Amino acid sequence: MSTKIILKKSNTPGSIPLTSDLLQGELAVNTADRKLYTNNGAAIVSLGVYVAPTAPSSPVEGDLWYDTTADTLKVYNGSAWGSSAPSAAALSDLTDVVITTIAAGELLKWNGTDWVNNTLAEAGIQPAGSYLTAEVDTLATVTARGATTTADVTVGGLVVSGNLTVNGTTTTVNSNTVAIGDSIIVLNVDEVGTPSQNSGIEVERGTSANVSFLWDETADVWSLGNQTLADVVLDGGTY
Repeated sequence: MSTKIILKKSNTPGSIPLTSDLLQGELAVNTADRKLYTNNGAAIVSLGVYVAPTAPSSPVEGDLWYDTTADTLKVYNGSAWGSSAPSAAALSDLTDVVITTIAAGELLKWNGTDWVNNTLAEAGIQPAGSYLTAEVDTLATVTARGATTTADVTVGGLVVSGNLTVNGTTTTVNSNTVAIGDSIIVLNVDEVGTPSQNSGIEVERGTSANVSFLWDETADVWSLGNQTLADVVLDGGTY
């Protein structure tokens, strides 16, 4: 029959043996906490990682402690507890980053070889609101210089005394009042061949289905989409 050696033990969570429980070098195990303890001749020490909200007493260099309050694994360096993780490297320590004197408001820009810190001016970025102003003379100056941009431009208020041409696929007007001096509005103005598209007015109705007044190109008739047309007088005229 084999001989079994069973360590002094406890199955109570948080139970730590006292110095009176263990001789120097004797081992005890807490099976609930999965911790191993011994008596070092002066105090009870935990072997392995010490898990508790407070640091273990009488630590020696190299001891590990999982601080449950800070949720951090720490190591004892012989005089103090510090994070076991390596110190975070400075950004300038990276091989593809060249950092010079840093000032507030700067940003990182890839210069083709490295990431460098730039002011907005060095990066070719203008402060918000400085691209264009509402003054007509400023707009005229930009036009005279032949300046063009593919970026979004925000203007606080603009009056154009002359023709205005907008080239693009989408024109969005976020305004509650639209006043147009033209007495006839031409839709589908870019149609130059055989007509193939319906055209008209569609009304956005929020959570209800939209309604429209359309010229049905296929049927060659005006269509209301089966909606009711009210308060209309159809007069055949006189002869």
